[in-house]
Amino acid sequence: MLKLSIVTTAAILCVSMLYPGSAVAQTTQPGSTVPPGLNEHSGKPQDQPIADRAAPSLQQVLKTLNHQKDNKKTNGVRNTHENAAALDQSRRTPPLHSGSKESHSLELLSIGAEEYVRMEHNGAQRVVVSLTPIDRRLRLKRCEENPAYTWTSAAKRMGNTTITVRCDDSAPWKILIRAHVSVYDYIPVLSVPVSKGDLLSADMVTPQLLDVSSLRNETIRDIEKVVGYRFKRRLAAGREISSSVLATPKVIAKGDLVQINASNRLLDIQMKGTALAGGEVGRKINVRSNSSGRVIQTWIKGPGQVMVSP
Repeated sequence: MLKLSIVTTAAILCVSMLYPGSAVAQTTQPGSTVPPGLNEHSGKPQDQPIADRAAPSLQQVLKTLNHQKDNKKTNGVRNTHENAAALDQSRRTPPLHSGSKESHSLELLSIGAEEYVRMEHNGAQRVVVSLTPIDRRLRLKRCEENPAYTWTSAAKRMGNTTITVRCDDSAPWKILIRAHVSVYDYIPVLSVPVSKGDLLSADMVTPQLLDVSSLRNETIRDIEKVVGYRFKRRLAAGREISSSVLATPKVIAKGDLVQINASNRLLDIQMKGTALAGGEVGRKINVRSNSSGRVIQTWIKGPGQVMVSP
C-alpha cells in the first residue's frame, strides 16, 4: 500500500507539471454573480474544471516523461557532434589575414625569381630551376613597384644558390629564396681514349650537352686554345677536358734560334739569339745574344719568340 501511495503521489505531481490547471479544481464562491466559466477579476474564461477533463493515465504520464528524456539525450548527442565538427573545421581552415588583400602574392614572387634566373642564363641550351617554397605564413605588404631580384652572391649563379627579392617602396621588405640551378650547355669531351703523352687534336673531341654547374672551374670550353697540348695521363672517352690533365707544350727547345724583343716607351729593339733552355709560353729562360755574346734573361712569348720583360 505504501508503494502504491508513493507512485500515485508522484503521478499526481507529474500531472500538475505536465497539465497546468488540472491539479486544483477551479470553482466559484457561492452567491457570486460572475457568470459560470469567467474569472471574477479579469473576466477571462476560467480553466476547465478538473472534473470535466479526462485525467491522463499513469502509463501516459510515464510515456511522456520517457519521451522528454529521450529528446534531451538526442539533442545532447546532436549538439556534441555539431560542436566537434565545427572545432575540426576551425582547425583545418587557416585563419584569414586581415590584410590579405594588401599582401603580396608569394606565388608571384616565386615565378618572378624563376624568370630572373632563366634570363640570367639566357645563352644556355637548357636551364632547370628548383626553388625552395616560400613559407606560406609569411605576410608581405603589396609592393607599389615591381620587386627587384638579384643574386645574393654574384659569384654563385649555379648549383645551390640564393636569390634576393627586395621591395624599396614606402614599406620596404626583403626576403631570400633558396634555389638549385642546373645550366646545360655543349662542352667538348673526348670521343676517343687517350694515353699519357698524346697530343690533343680537334678530331679527338665532340660536343656533349652537360650540366655546367656540376663541372670544375678548370674545364676547357674553347678547345681551339689547347690544340697541340700533351696529356699528362690516360683518360677514357666521354671525359671533359680540364687544364689539370694537359701539359703546356714546349714552344722553344734548347739550342733553338729565337728572336729577342726588348721594348719600352722610347725604344723597340729586336735581335737574334740562341735559347740556352727550352720551355712553354710564359716560362723564364736564358738566351745568348748572337751579336754581343751576352746572356740575357728572357720570357718565352711564343714559338721562336722571347722578350726581355714579361
